[in-house]
Amino acid sequence: MVMKKGFFRWLPILALTTALSSNFYQNHDDIAQARNSRRVSNGFAFEIQNCNKDNNSVVCTFMVANLGEVRDLYFYPKDSIIIDSTGKQLKGSRCIIGAISPGDQAYMTDMPSRVPINGKILFKGNLPGRIVYLRLVGSNFSVEWR
Repeated sequence: MVMKKGFFRWLPILALTTALSSNFYQNHDDIAQARNSRRVSNGFAFEIQNCNKDNNSVVCTFMVANLGEVRDLYFYPKDSIIIDSTGKQLKGSRCIIGAISPGDQAYMTDMPSRVPINGKILFKGNLPGRIVYLRLVGSNFSVEWR
């Protein structure tokens, strides 16, 4: 009997741990785990770092590098989309490239060659399922992850 009491005493903690880890997994969809997370479009290389969900938004962080000569990068978050496993789709709303303030579009003039730059995109809204598709769009690139 003592053994059962000891086991049952830990059961609520085990259940809570399982629930928390399940919630953590759901709130930290990591599309970067997809095979070949690096994508190249028009001489720009993109690599997804992660996508984090909360109740009313999704924030995806990424790195971008210019593989060619020094040139400009224009990024349009409103043309970028994210889709979850239930089929729900959100359009991007704000973005940041390097130290550029968040806005409806981001641009980096004279982007140096082969220097990775941090970026973030915000999708407003709730995605109930796992993230299964992400597309980032700019004036001179379009990249997607599945």
